[in-house]
Amino acid sequence: MDTSLTRTVDLLHAGVGDGLHPGAQLYVSVEGSAVADVAVGNATTYRAMTSDTITVWMSLTKGITAVAVAQVWEKGRIGMDDPVCSHLPEFGAGGKERLSFRHLLTHTAGIGPVDVAWSESSWEEIVAGICDAPLREDWAPGRRARYDVANAWFVLAEIVSRKTGMAFDRYVHREIFDPLDMSNCSLAMDSSTYQAKKDRIGLMYNTASATPEPTHYSVDLDRTIGQCVPGGSGRGPARELGRFYEMLLGKGRFNGKTILLPQTVEAITARHRTGLKDEILGHIVDMGLGFYVNSNIYGSESVPYGFGRYASPGSFGNAGYQSSIAFVDPDARLVVVCIFNGTLGEEAHQVRNRETNSAIYEDLGLT
Repeated sequence: MDTSLTRTVDLLHAGVGDGLHPGAQLYVSVEGSAVADVAVGNATTYRAMTSDTITVWMSLTKGITAVAVAQVWEKGRIGMDDPVCSHLPEFGAGGKERLSFRHLLTHTAGIGPVDVAWSESSWEEIVAGICDAPLREDWAPGRRARYDVANAWFVLAEIVSRKTGMAFDRYVHREIFDPLDMSNCSLAMDSSTYQAKKDRIGLMYNTASATPEPTHYSVDLDRTIGQCVPGGSGRGPARELGRFYEMLLGKGRFNGKTILLPQTVEAITARHRTGLKDEILGHIVDMGLGFYVNSNIYGSESVPYGFGRYASPGSFGNAGYQSSIAFVDPDARLVVVCIFNGTLGEEAHQVRNRETNSAIYEDLGLT
């Protein structure tokens, strides 16, 4: 596709040349119309990146899980301030009986260390291990913030599964991916799907490594690609993930299909956590219910996983570990999904992320 994002695409190519990432996908739309659907570099050491490559989302997956939870909430089957253990009784162990859905979705729950072998354990074993975990010492739920990579998201997904009677990945396919025509997206692949799509699957590389050949992550191993990890196992082309964020921009509707009510979208993308320094991210970051909310007020040049210098205050989205960003700017009617397949360290990635997002606004004349 032709694109007017000349400077932005040049940055993506320059990053390939500088070894920041083997390749990248970029999807940008304004008012629901694509202005860029671009792929550069390589998806693997032996295959070029294309716009059809099935890329790894990492924690962009959390936005999908948040919307699944919101669908159940919308139907009145949970309340955001309900104790989670009122729906999953075993979760109340270890002092966690006061934790609510709001705490889980805003990364203020403080679930302590979990004793499971993540890639070798079954879904049931992982959920049981999280339920058995203690609350962190001296933790004040809702008053301290600590980014939760996996724990809360398994619990949330388990409750969605129990309320709907479906395995979580199947629920997501039926209620989110299928209506949004995200046919190449998944949270887990069975063996037949994996074999059918294997030649289109891109890998994630550790480009901070000093070794000559970057090492791909365990999420790409044949034995784990079938494991549903509700906080991190999503994958698919950037353009298809863009439809999910276009749905949110459209306040829950996409191509005549309703995924959420408008008031639900407004609720989950509003600021529910404000002014708290995240103990993992090392910075003050505001959160909605499962989404980052623009936190440039705390330092546009330092906020991690932000949306660039020019995003409006109401912008919201998700980020993937040292690799990706996806967000909506409702004032500019803008959707951005950018996925790099190289993790190059926190500081270097934040520069790459900030400069790329800012260049998009500059190219589109939105500064």
